[in-house]
Formats: sequence, structure tokens, C-alpha cells
Amino acid sequence: MKNCMVIIYLLAVIPILAPTELPAESIRGKELVGFRLGTVFNSGELDRAFGRGSSLEIHFLEGLGSSYGINISLSSHGFGEAKIQKNNSISELQIYSLTAGFLYRLNIAGSYFLSAEAGPGIYAVTLIKPGFIELYSNDYQPGLYGGIAALYKLGSNNIYLELSGKYHYIFSGDNQSDIIYYYTGRNRADFFQICIGVILRSGN
Repeated sequence: MKNCMVIIYLLAVIPILAPTELPAESIRGKELVGFRLGTVFNSGELDRAFGRGSSLEIHFLEGLGSSYGINISLSSHGFGEAKIQKNNSISELQIYSLTAGFLYRLNIAGSYFLSAEAGPGIYAVTLIKPGFIELYSNDYQPGLYGGIAALYKLGSNNIYLELSGKYHYIFSGDNQSDIIYYYTGRNRADFFQICIGVILRSGN
């Protein structure tokens, strides 16, 4: 949370120090790559079973038009150790996601941008049992996501600071072999992802 407050402060203060206001820019034909680090949290049964954790993400944007494109993200969401022990064993939950969505970006003022994205995803729900030999159990489930982000471009460089938020919704099965159902008794799960990050853009 402290890191998020620092980024919000920088997004508010840096424009005062910027020497000039940049014209609106197009992302048509441009490639952008970004890195995000943050937290994940949820409510309901998943929170009672595992609690909150951390998130690491790399994402790629291909600009199809002046203000829109396709964004592909690879993410790791670590929820940590289970609060509820099954069969007297310690387990940790890790969810890996591959999402692809339509993204729209808006230049709201000078070097400030807002973006929104949404689309489908594949979620690898992984249960890890630590030990001398770690054991892994995996489920692959479909899902949906949506997200928004605030960006600030650093001067005339192709570098952006970013504060982003996403909502993920996973469809799970309803039998004991499905990890989410096994720990929560529900055939679906959702969580929020809040991150700070940096984006690099190709070209001028």
C-alpha cells in the first residue's frame, strides 16, 4: 500500500516539473512491453481459505489503432499458505494466468493517460505442498478479466509509470479434484490485482 501511495504522489507531482506538454500520441503499429508488481486480494471463501498475496506480471500491447490494441499478459499470483489444512498437510496456492484482451487508451491531459481492457483468460490453479520433494497439483480453468490503469509518460522518452487494477473471475469445476472447489466448496473464484509498474514503447 505504501508503494501505491508513492506512485500516486509521483503521478501528481512529476507534471509540475515537466518542461513542456506533449501532444497526443498514437500507438498504431507500436509495441509496448510492461512489468507490474503488486498485491492480490479477494473476498468470500477464497479469502477465508488462503488470504491475500503478491502478484508479478509481464504484458505486451500491440497497437492496432491510434488509441486501441490487443494486450496479452502473463501473470503469477501467489496466495501463500492455506489457512485450512487438508489431510494434516501444509499447502500453498499459486495461480498463473494468461489473458488476452482488447485495450483502449485515452490521453486525458498532457502526459496523463487512462486505459481500460477486458477479455478472456486461462488460469492454471496450482497447489504446492512444500517438503524435501515438493508436490504439485494443477487445474486449468477458463476465466474472464477486466482492468483499468493510469499512466504518466516521462518527458519525451518512451517510458511510462503505471498504477493499475484488475478483476479476475475464474470458472472452476464442482468436484473434489478441482482445487478451488476442494478448499472453498464453490465452483468459481474471483480476486483483485493492484499493481505499480513501468511500460516501455517502441519507436518515436
